[in-house]
Amino acid sequence: MDSRDYLIALNMVEGLSTLKVHKLLKYYKNPCDIFKASAIELVRIAGIKMEIAQSLRLFPSSKSFSQELELIDKHKITILIIQDDEYPSILKQISDPPIVLYIRGQYLEADKLALAVVGSRKSSEYGLKTAKAISLDLAKKGIVIVSGLARGIDTQAHQGALLAKGRTLAVLGSGLLKIYPAENATLYNEIVASGAVISEFPLNCPPYRYNFPRRNRIISGLSLGVVVIEARQKSGSLITANMALEQGRDVFAIPHRVGFFTSSGTNDLIKQGAVLVQGAKDIIDELNPEIKKYLQYAVKSGTITQDSQKVSTKLQSKEMQENLCELISLQARTYQELVICFSGKEEGLENNLTALEVKGIIEKTSSGKFKKSNTGE
Repeated sequence: MDSRDYLIALNMVEGLSTLKVHKLLKYYKNPCDIFKASAIELVRIAGIKMEIAQSLRLFPSSKSFSQELELIDKHKITILIIQDDEYPSILKQISDPPIVLYIRGQYLEADKLALAVVGSRKSSEYGLKTAKAISLDLAKKGIVIVSGLARGIDTQAHQGALLAKGRTLAVLGSGLLKIYPAENATLYNEIVASGAVISEFPLNCPPYRYNFPRRNRIISGLSLGVVVIEARQKSGSLITANMALEQGRDVFAIPHRVGFFTSSGTNDLIKQGAVLVQGAKDIIDELNPEIKKYLQYAVKSGTITQDSQKVSTKLQSKEMQENLCELISLQARTYQELVICFSGKEEGLENNLTALEVKGIIEKTSSGKFKKSNTGE
């Protein structure tokens, strides 16, 4: 076993908090030495309970640990430990960064230019459309969208980024092999293909309720700021916003009408000093000048390609969009079914589907089918 394996083992010990792990690592330096220490010494140094200390010492020889290593290898999971150069530098800045990150997809250097978009699982149509539109516009500017793969606002945030052909990161409150919610399995795979799905939890860890505050600190920790769209009082989104403030990140909030069931949290954030924004431009205007300078450079250098946006517009056809609307209004269809309807010709199909999604005329279901939107034009 090497130091990586020992850190994976430490991360799996039940009842051992991240702060306690950092305390142990500060004292022992080499993770291997932690498992050689006596239980009494571990209790004295980290202030953990005796039963946790005893469990910790035996963990590397446990069946659950050997199975975890086999699953990591079998599913080709990328493991980043906190000592790795590739570990997100922005996440290292928080008070209790995860010692291990499980990743499917790729975390890139460019992903440090990220904003979190979060909100209620039970959101209004206004909130859902706003989340998708803001995420799409931010992604077009080269900003990576971070969210939690949850129902409602999170789902729309990821989809908006994907519509813009941008990058998006999903942070889970469960292990990578326990997709939650299950209906977002298709979205999960799309994010893996053009971004990354990230978790600090062992691969088969269920989505326990107490996991989500831990997940939320990673969402804000990976981001330059957090955009809150519709949140109730005492909601997970407000926890994320408060964590962002503690981490020195910017907090942005979308105002909503007074009295609406998901407006109280966001409106209170604005009263407490969160930046009131109505769209992507407002958010970008508030960003650090150095970040805006980088965005301008990215467009000029081709990292964000304006040419591709021109090609996308060129491939859009009013006639094709009308035909697509007619086909989809009859029944929900997969992309492959639509290809067959157009005699196997794919040219322009994806761009026109994207255009209709952006307009809110059609939407993509969690199963990957396209259907007519209830709120479409």
